[in-house]
Amino acid sequence: MNLVRLLVTALCACWMLYSQATTAIISGTVSDSTGALVPGAKVTATNLETNITRDVVSGSGGEFSIRFLPIGSYRVEVNANGFKRFVQSPVVLADGG
Repeated sequence: MNLVRLLVTALCACWMLYSQATTAIISGTVSDSTGALVPGAKVTATNLETNITRDVVSGSGGEFSIRFLPIGSYRVEVNANGFKRFVQSPVVLADGG
């Protein structure tokens, strides 16, 4: 399979509860450059201040959601077999206040 850079659509749908939120969500859909969905991709969010990581695997429709992330700056990496690694940084999660 050709190496195709993964595209992450709707990368940062940051949902906050009230203005005192201390956590957020990174969610989206993993697809290739043709728009085909990529199931089974590993999505990793790394907090740039603490270096703590959280991993999820995209579902059958390419969807993923990393919940309860502390507010801060993150590096988001997407890896899937046969594809070039995709990295987006910084992804800033901030409270809505």
